Amino acid sequence: GARKVIVVSSPKSVARLKNICRYEPDLKNWLEIWSIPKVYQMFLAGRGFFEVFRPFERQEWSEEIREVV
Repeated sequence: GARKVIVVSSPKSVARLKNICRYEPDLKNWLEIWSIPKVYQMFLAGRGFFEVFRPFERQEWSEEIREVV
């Protein structure tokens, strides 16, 4: 499987995080540093996706062809 380690950080701490993890090959190859706004943006996108996905997820028989608009 795919591996990913995400550290959420403020911009002023990025250099320190990189220095701490620079010589840890098992960690640095999987590490990404994300900002709080990017994590929040991903959360909002996921929430929007799942709101639209919920009707698709339900399996119900119908005599008519359904439309989702």
